[in-house]
Amino acid sequence: MKIIDIKVSDRIDESYDKFDEKTNLIYSNKNSKGKSTFCRLVFYALGYPVPSTRGLNFSRLVTVINIEANGVQYEITRIDSDLYVEKTSPKLSLKYSLPEQHYAFLSYILNTEKFDIIKNLLGLMYYDKEKGWTLLNRGKVIGNIRFNIEDIVASLNDTDCSDLFPIRDQKTEEIEKYNSLLKMDKLKTEYYSNNDYVEISDIEKELQQKIASYSLLVEKNKDKISELHKIIRKDKSFFDYIEQMDLYINFDEKQIKVTRENIVNSCNIDYLKARKSVLELEMISSINDLNKLKEKQNKIIQSNNLFDENVQKILEKQINIQLSHVNIDIVRIEDNIKEAKREKKIVDDTIKMRVRRDNTFISEIHELFYKYTKELNITNWVSKKTDYIFTSDLKSLSGAIYQLTVVALKVAVLKIVEKHLGVILPIVLDSPTGKELDKDNTALLMKFIEKELGSNQVIIASIYDENELGIQINNKITIVKQVIEKR
Repeated sequence: MKIIDIKVSDRIDESYDKFDEKTNLIYSNKNSKGKSTFCRLVFYALGYPVPSTRGLNFSRLVTVINIEANGVQYEITRIDSDLYVEKTSPKLSLKYSLPEQHYAFLSYILNTEKFDIIKNLLGLMYYDKEKGWTLLNRGKVIGNIRFNIEDIVASLNDTDCSDLFPIRDQKTEEIEKYNSLLKMDKLKTEYYSNNDYVEISDIEKELQQKIASYSLLVEKNKDKISELHKIIRKDKSFFDYIEQMDLYINFDEKQIKVTRENIVNSCNIDYLKARKSVLELEMISSINDLNKLKEKQNKIIQSNNLFDENVQKILEKQINIQLSHVNIDIVRIEDNIKEAKREKKIVDDTIKMRVRRDNTFISEIHELFYKYTKELNITNWVSKKTDYIFTSDLKSLSGAIYQLTVVALKVAVLKIVEKHLGVILPIVLDSPTGKELDKDNTALLMKFIEKELGSNQVIIASIYDENELGIQINNKITIVKQVIEKR
C-alpha cells in the first residue's frame, strides 16, 4: 500500500501534499510547527481513531487521501465518523461508519480477513514521537490503539485465540482504570500537601465511600452481563446458521432434520439467560441506589456557600471541595488490581501456550530480528532464544540500544506480515532522532532504513534535513507555520 496524496481542509484553510513512493521528509526548521500532527492526520484519514492535537480538532476536518493497494487506486474521504471510499477501476463506491467498521474497511483495502493482524497494523506502520520508539512487542501505539505481538503470531499460524483476546484486553483496561483511581488519590494527597485542607463531615466521607463501592459494583456487573450477552448471541447465531443449512441425518432408515432442539449442546443457554437476568436486576437496583446517593451528595456540595469570597479563593475552594469528595477505598482498589492481574495472568499464560505450540513463524521472526540486530550493532544486548521476541524484561535495554531494538523487532514482524498478506505497507517515523540517538547511531538507523525498507514507502518527520539525516530523500514537504496551509 502506498499513499499518493492527501488533502486536509478545516473549511477556512486547506493543504494538499503529494508523496513519492519511496522516501518522504516532513520538515520544519523548528519544533511545534505541525510535523507530528501531519503524521497523525495520515492515519486519521485512513480511519484510525488517533487523538487530535492541541488546537486542532480532527473531527471538524475533511480529509481526502488517495492510496494504491494491490494495484488498485482508492480515494478515501473522511468526515468525522463517516468514511467514503471510491474505487477507480472497476468503479465502486462504499461507505463505512467509524469506528465500528474500520477493520472491515482495512480488510477490504488489504484483501485479507486476518483481523488479529489488521488491528495491530498501526503498531508496525507508525512510530509515534512519544510512545513509538519505546513500544517493543506490546502496549499502546497512540491513544487507545493497542499493539500485541501475540495477536499477530497467532493469526499468522491460524491459532484461534478469539475467546481469550477479548478477556485479556478487558482485564488490561480494568487494571488501567483502577490505576487511574490510585493516581487520582495521589493527586488529592499532593494537592493537600500544598493547600489548606477543607475538612468534610463523617457523613460526607461515608457517602463518598458508598458511591465508590456502588460504582465499582455496577461496572463489574456491566462487564459480566456483556460477556454473557456475547456468549448467548454467539450461540444463537450458530444455531440459526445450522437451521438455515437444512441438514438431515440418517437414523434407523429415517431422515431426521437437524434443529437446535435435537443438538446436544454442552453450554446450557437457558442457565446463562437466567444468570444474565439476575445480574441485570442486581445492576438496576445498584444504579438506583447509586443515583440516590449522588443526589444526597449534590445537595451537600450545593450547600457550601462560596459567594462571599473573591474569585481566586472561590476557585481554590471549589477545587479543594471537589478533591475532598474523591474518597477512594485504596485497600479495595489494590485488592481489585491484584485480582485482575491474577486473572489476566491466567489468560496470558493460556494464550502463550496456544500461540507457541507448533508455530514456525516465531523462529522465522526471530531469525530475521537477529539478523537486523547485527546490522544495527546491538546483538550483544539481545538473546538468541527464539521466544525472546515475547520478552517482558526490558530493564536490560536502555537509551539508544532500546530504540534500535524496537526498530529491529518491528521491521522483522512487518516483513513476515507483508510476506503473508502479500502487501507492502507504508512506514511513518516521527522524530527518529528525537530520543537518545547520537550521530553515529542515527547514521546506522538511516542506513538500515535505506537497505531493509527500500521497497516500502517511508515518511520521516524531522527538524533535520536530508543532509543532516544522511539519507536520500525523494520528496520533501516543508511546513512553514502550521500543518494546514498552502504549500
